[in-house]
Amino acid sequence: MAFANPNLLPVDASTFEGTAHAWIDPVNATLAVVTNTFLSGAKSLRLTATAAGTMSASTPYVTSTVQAGKTYVSRVPLRVNTASAGKTATARMAFYGDGSTVLGSTDVVVNLHATSTGWVTNNFPTVSMVAPAGATRVRVILTITGLAAGEIINVDDVYLGEAPVIPGNLYPYTVQSMETGVSDWVSSGSTYATLTWGSGTRSDGYRCLGITANTVGFQYARTVNQVPVTPGKEYVGEFWLYSAVATSVDLLILWSDASGAEVGRLTVSRPASGGAWAYLVGVGTAPSNATQARLWCRPTSTAVGDTFYLDEVALKPSPSPANNLLTYDEYSTESTLPPWTWSGGTNERSYFTSNLTDGKYVHRINPDGPGVITGTMDRLVPVTEGETYQLRTLVLHRNNTGQVTNLTARVHIDWYAEDGTMVQADSPDQYVTVSSADQYYGVLLGETRTCPKGATRARLGVDIDHRNTVAEYYLLDKFEFFASDSLYSITVSDDKGSVVLQIGHSPAGAATLSIQRVDEDGSITFIRGYGQEYNRAPFAAPTLAEDHEVPLGSRVWYLLEWFNASGSMVSRILTQTITGPVLGDGDYVWFKSPGLPALNVTVMMEDAPTWERAARKTSLAIVGRRNPVDISDVRGGRTGSLSVLVWDESSNTMFDQLLDSGLPVLIQAMPGYGIPGNLYLSINDVSAANVLGVANEEGWRWTLAVNEIDRPEGGLQGSATRTWQDVMDSNADWAAVDAKYPSWAGVLTNNI
Repeated sequence: MAFANPNLLPVDASTFEGTAHAWIDPVNATLAVVTNTFLSGAKSLRLTATAAGTMSASTPYVTSTVQAGKTYVSRVPLRVNTASAGKTATARMAFYGDGSTVLGSTDVVVNLHATSTGWVTNNFPTVSMVAPAGATRVRVILTITGLAAGEIINVDDVYLGEAPVIPGNLYPYTVQSMETGVSDWVSSGSTYATLTWGSGTRSDGYRCLGITANTVGFQYARTVNQVPVTPGKEYVGEFWLYSAVATSVDLLILWSDASGAEVGRLTVSRPASGGAWAYLVGVGTAPSNATQARLWCRPTSTAVGDTFYLDEVALKPSPSPANNLLTYDEYSTESTLPPWTWSGGTNERSYFTSNLTDGKYVHRINPDGPGVITGTMDRLVPVTEGETYQLRTLVLHRNNTGQVTNLTARVHIDWYAEDGTMVQADSPDQYVTVSSADQYYGVLLGETRTCPKGATRARLGVDIDHRNTVAEYYLLDKFEFFASDSLYSITVSDDKGSVVLQIGHSPAGAATLSIQRVDEDGSITFIRGYGQEYNRAPFAAPTLAEDHEVPLGSRVWYLLEWFNASGSMVSRILTQTITGPVLGDGDYVWFKSPGLPALNVTVMMEDAPTWERAARKTSLAIVGRRNPVDISDVRGGRTGSLSVLVWDESSNTMFDQLLDSGLPVLIQAMPGYGIPGNLYLSINDVSAANVLGVANEEGWRWTLAVNEIDRPEGGLQGSATRTWQDVMDSNADWAAVDAKYPSWAGVLTNNI
């Protein structure tokens, strides 16, 4: 199998399919492109020895992509055209800076067969090296010894490129893939195997490590060198092993102290099917006294001569995100299935790889039938009271029908005390729904919550709605739980009759923000921001958004969507469901100015409103007809009068200022008190009189002539929730206020 990464050599230096070649610096050799002798395509490069002895030539310099610290690999396939003893082939990888000085090089030497010719009978030299500091160029120099004058060697399908090193691998590429040989491996233990350089591979390259049993039972192969580890840090060991017979195989990580003495080991066993590659992975934490570690492979032979092949070996730090409070197996299910409890479905560890998931295993959730599937991790994760945490995970569905179908899911966090009793159940964010006809399709879920008082543990969970879908099963991976800034918080103020959204989420590239309230009846409304509604309003984080029109006592949630400068959505949050503010006394109602919330005031309703709805029609007498003809339109909106009572001077002044503005008003009452939902009115003539008819006693009766209107458009001016104390708490002095806010409107709304 070819190497996974692109070949950095051009065609005229690798497969020679043109009319000329790009190789340079021939010594004791002539070079020519020839046909009818090739490994790939229809041509190859012929090197002809000018005189007996040694000849050499070089690939061109590769310059554009070479980076110090990266590992590179090259393979030079050869064809021997004359069978004779004593010939060797050396491939040298040499790195350079801008000059001709070699900054570093390495050689691989292979003996060429003495009694056969052709491409397939040769051990093609493969060389690998890490580019040294200062390297900007690399080339491969091929040297052949033991040639007679006029003897020919062909090269074709030459590769030079970045080695496909497993991310994070502490072992070099020579240990990982055995492309350059097997000298980095030895057999050790109570029985010994014979190690050979095998052909074939699991993933990339062309070679692997052969392990041939000399006895029945355990066969050992281990790396010669150990790699440094950090005590208390989690590590992952992995490899692929091919067995011709059905048996079992063990992966071991042996931890050692500075003297080399073993201080602990991890052993993972699994069956190996005959005639197939098996993947083994083990996850372990380095003991407190460990400073180094080594990976072992231990297959079990059933007969002398059983041969196993090892490839793609890695020992690496756990790739779980650094701030993740979960173990790597809880994050990625790599070596074992962590304990979860499921209802509505069953869970299993399943092999699955993609560019979205981590590692090679995932949770597979098989539904019991239509319904909601709920899973919670059995382990309670330690948390700190008052700290905000974020839970994220990836959920995919399997859809094998070709139809567009839904994936609907969410996460949740419940809070527990030290003794395991629940402190607070989550009110989860809304379900996120995505639709696709793809066989595998997914969504990254997340929510943030603050640990409540009395809680020391968190239980993490996932809900999947398996009702309106033809999904076959679900895959879960990449569970993250970490301390985080809040994506958003919602505060309900009964005193102000409003909801405040504090938005900390700031997705990359976000230029505008939309915020929509979703009411119990399914209606969707853009809430007001300063100067305009939150309908792709300019965005800067953090954002404080106020909703003074949220229906009282109703269940609502908010849809937040961010867009980039070109108008494409870059992020979306569906908040948790909350209950809107309430009035403690149902005899009172809110009178609100939709655009000037500082004028909002509560007053007492004296009587239920009386309404009239005028007809919009006319009757026309038609000559020759007995009955007239009606021409009609939609009946007019409600008009009528309201009588309200105000019992204190300050409220009366505020109410008078609200009326003085001449602006439309919003009336809100608690559910069941005669004014359902939000009622927007235009106020016409008003009158006021002292209730008791005594000038020095407080109490006023206001009579208002009103018309019902549609919700007015526009944004907010000022804020009903922000106080001078807020300004003082967040600014050291007036100079800080002046530097932070461009206008008084910014002071009122905290719009920085």
